[in-house]
Amino acid sequence: SETDTQVDVVVPQPSTIIPPQQCDVVVTGGEALTAITLVEGFLYREPGTIAAATPTSGHEGTVVVITGTEMLGGGSSVASLTLAGVEVAAVSQTNKSEIQVIADNRSTAGTGDIVVTSDTGSQVRGSDLFTYEPQAVIESLSLSSG
Repeated sequence: SETDTQVDVVVPQPSTIIPPQQCDVVVTGGEALTAITLVEGFLYREPGTIAAATPTSGHEGTVVVITGTEMLGGGSSVASLTLAGVEVAAVSQTNKSEIQVIADNRSTAGTGDIVVTSDTGSQVRGSDLFTYEPQAVIESLSLSSG
């Protein structure tokens, strides 16, 4: 999107540079197709990775430890995190290589990605790393004494 004072873009994965590297930002537009350049205005960072989740499955209330590299994308905190498409109930511990969360409720079982979005807007995805198990249901209870 764009206004007279702001342009929002999604930065593609670099194909010709090896991060981290400072890069110029060039905005071209207007009736005269003028260009405005901000020299070294953007820093391509090392891409983040999610290596594992422990445990790899669970249900509501499960404490999950996610490990990887550069998961905060140069930021300082997690803005959102999903396990198999469900926003977590809480993020209890965070750094760029380990994040601890508490799984929230999911109505159906299923496997899916872990997606970390940091306060910089950076997203790191680990494919098919967490499985929601069906919630246990107590169908009856028998007491042998009172």
